[in-house]
Amino acid sequence: MPKNKKYDLKMRLVLSIAPFLVYIVIHILYRTCRITVIGKEHEDQFLRQNKPLLFVSWHQGLLYYLYHFRNRNGLIMVSRSKDGDLIARVLKLFGFQTARGSSSRGGKEAMYEMIQKVNQTQCSAGLVADAPKGPFGVAKTGIIKIAKETGLPLIPVMCWANRKKIFNSWDRTLLPLPFSHIVIFYAPPIYVQKDIDPQEMENMRVNLTNQLNRMHETAISYFAKPQKAT
Repeated sequence: MPKNKKYDLKMRLVLSIAPFLVYIVIHILYRTCRITVIGKEHEDQFLRQNKPLLFVSWHQGLLYYLYHFRNRNGLIMVSRSKDGDLIARVLKLFGFQTARGSSSRGGKEAMYEMIQKVNQTQCSAGLVADAPKGPFGVAKTGIIKIAKETGLPLIPVMCWANRKKIFNSWDRTLLPLPFSHIVIFYAPPIYVQKDIDPQEMENMRVNLTNQLNRMHETAISYFAKPQKAT
């Protein structure tokens, strides 16, 4: 938590206890689920060489991604808000680093911090392309700028579950229910050239939006067809 923040006793207790409860509940929840991974070879080709990556998806699946990508020392942007302090502590328990900021509060500083950390430590990073406030399913340019400055490939990912709760929030947060079947898709890597111009970056943003939305439709339709017994 930033040193200049002062919280009352109640909030300090929440920040001390709640992250551990969230960590335990998420572990218990997802260990009851069956998980199918499709297209993991797009990630494995880099993991075999210990090369870092940039993962990108919609904010909707974040509750699952923090479990799926745990214990990799990956870097994630988190807001500077009170909720952000709580989320940052949860992420630390799952083995993530954080860069603090958002589009409205320190976003540029956090993005440059991510670029600097990735370049210095060669860690992987992730960004939800439609955050922090949406609209849902519309990519921002932040992750493309990070890919441009780090030279790392973008790996789009998308998840869905057959049994779930969808929250009435801007990102339509997805919470898989216990004993559900979760599918996660990986797409081939996307490279961003160092000399990309503003118009090309905008074209890439539109293409990324379209690709993630196609993956979203594919993930949903996965459970619309009969599944083979395993």
